[in-house]
Amino acid sequence: MKLTLEDKHRRIIAADGHLLVTGGPGSGKTTIALLKAQERSRSLKPGQEILFLSFSRSAVRQILTRCRDILRPAERRLIQVKTYHLFCLETLMAHGRLLCGRPVAFLYPGEERVQKSIFDGDWDAERLRLAADDGLYCFDLVASAVATLFEQCAAVRTLFADKYPLVIVDEFQDTNNIQYAWLRMMAGPDCHVMIVGDDDQSIYGWRGSSPKFFMEFPKEFPSPSTTKVMLSDNFRSHQHIIDAAEHIVRAAPAISGKKARASGPVQELLPVTVLDRNDDQLVASLIEHYNAGDSVLLLYRKGSERSKLPEALQQVINADYALPPQDRRLKQLTYHSAKGLQADAVFLLGDCQHLTQSPYKNQVYQLAGLGKEGDLEAFDNAQKDEVLRLAYVAITRAVRHCYWFIDASGNDEANVPKASARIAGDKAFFEDRRGAVNLDAQL
Repeated sequence: MKLTLEDKHRRIIAADGHLLVTGGPGSGKTTIALLKAQERSRSLKPGQEILFLSFSRSAVRQILTRCRDILRPAERRLIQVKTYHLFCLETLMAHGRLLCGRPVAFLYPGEERVQKSIFDGDWDAERLRLAADDGLYCFDLVASAVATLFEQCAAVRTLFADKYPLVIVDEFQDTNNIQYAWLRMMAGPDCHVMIVGDDDQSIYGWRGSSPKFFMEFPKEFPSPSTTKVMLSDNFRSHQHIIDAAEHIVRAAPAISGKKARASGPVQELLPVTVLDRNDDQLVASLIEHYNAGDSVLLLYRKGSERSKLPEALQQVINADYALPPQDRRLKQLTYHSAKGLQADAVFLLGDCQHLTQSPYKNQVYQLAGLGKEGDLEAFDNAQKDEVLRLAYVAITRAVRHCYWFIDASGNDEANVPKASARIAGDKAFFEDRRGAVNLDAQL
């Protein structure tokens, strides 16, 4: 995406100190982050680099693609783009002996499952013993070990601050409390942190993420000149898509003052169409869009939906997959996996609901300081908001068309939080056709 620089973009590029950049889907967050990196790379000292962190390998691949579009080869060599996990693995590999007195090794998830299956005793206690005594770290303990390393060893913190005077964190809303802790310890007068993301897309509460980190960033990352910029342009979707998604998520706590506006090419305003689950209609509509040359995303709430797709639809999926990668126009993923993607037409299968209660996670969430003081159901209450944000993420994948198929036999209990309860049939940006009889062929 080619970004026309406005005053707010120039503020980001010129800022000195920590940076908080928020913006919805399609607002150019990654582009402006790379332009900031490009500007900062010009004043790096010998041996210094810029660290650009994201949360998944697919996100890193997208960032590297944007790097090739925006940066010259010499600039790209000064920017290290990594996942959080890779950065932590490399850090512990290089400096972990300071924690355990010996070179470290890692027990990856598959290996851990084997070890656990043959171990007779308390495996959680054994995992901690392996790390402390043998320098053997299970994969999900690596980030907490890095936090401990930074906390206990000022020399390592100084080393990283000197090497990385700017750390950019993409998709900051996915940060969990442990990653947040070591990132905060890295930050300082010589290491500025730029966080980029959208608190309305915080959908990994079950992994310890929280929009609270966004809201508390200025307090937790103090700086004489912290800059906060909100990007309100959406270069992806038309206004009805944006308004429908924002209407659903509006009931969840968020940074105040956000209202996105469509800033891409002028498009016909088509409402988000909500329908009862009907596989024949789903297949016909999807095939019509696909045959018209549209890119298509088929998203489902649960991974188990994949094995239940109609045979006619599976045939289309298989035929598309047989094409060369650059010619494929149909992807199927869960709502969670679709972040960062977009398509001309998006088909959503299933409501977003919070159906279970978790006393253990409530306790852990409260101990991590992620809930309100005194809230004994902190995790469950956070999930009530997260189902709204998950629907927001799913809808905003759409460029032009969005169809939401909801099971008519879904859970109708009044006390079950669900995103579909926010659908407003009297709004122009929704067309709620649930319960309609003899639907005419649309699309």
